[in-house]
Amino acid sequence: MLVVLGDDLGGREVTDSEKEAITALCAAGALVGAVLAGITSDKYGRKPAIWFASVLFTIGAVIQATAFEIIQMCVGRFCIGLGVGSASMIVPLYIAEISPARFRGRMISVDMIFLATGSVLAYAFDAAFYKVAHGWRYMIAIGAVPSIVLGILLFWCPESPRQLMYHGRREQCERIIRRIYPNASEQQVQEKLLSIESGVNAAKSLNEEISLRKSMSMLFTIPANRRAGIAACGLMFFQQFCGFNTLMCKSSLFFST
Repeated sequence: MLVVLGDDLGGREVTDSEKEAITALCAAGALVGAVLAGITSDKYGRKPAIWFASVLFTIGAVIQATAFEIIQMCVGRFCIGLGVGSASMIVPLYIAEISPARFRGRMISVDMIFLATGSVLAYAFDAAFYKVAHGWRYMIAIGAVPSIVLGILLFWCPESPRQLMYHGRREQCERIIRRIYPNASEQQVQEKLLSIESGVNAAKSLNEEISLRKSMSMLFTIPANRRAGIAACGLMFFQQFCGFNTLMCKSSLFFST
């Protein structure tokens, strides 16, 4: 998109600094969106959080596709970043909570695979509209299609059993468990319900007893927590430090020079 903006934004060529802002604001929005999604999904449920991410992504795509000024493009980039961050945070968690145990790993893997597949398809669509007048608008607008489809198909997906139990909706949780495990016996269903209930109650008790300050302290003072934190944060750090995301965002500029 960056290489074909031309003078469509403000009647002049987009500067390098503006291109950097357009690129960076999506990542900044994703950071904020991931934090907000964690809060809203715990309070309102996984499905509403995913719906919200779909709406944000669609709105961001529309704002960008109709942009005629740099500021509008930047607002659209930040908005679409909120959607990206929210979905990246909630969707894998949602899949893990509704998947049968034996399919959980492969379903999350499929989600990750399709992230890369989406990038490949995006390049294909970009190539198709590369020489079309104002083609970048179509490139961005097409991005709203998957988010709209996700929002529609989500009506046929169940809410997370864990979230239903967390909010005291045990009967609905039981119905969802029966849908997830259609061949399970009554005893197995009840055991699963007790397992979820036990985990939810433990989480609630922990949240009530431990303040944010104390939980942060426990992250560093307890060896097991510290090792897990270093591993998780280390993976995220090196994923970004290697520069692959920057290469993905600016590869069109690199290859155009």
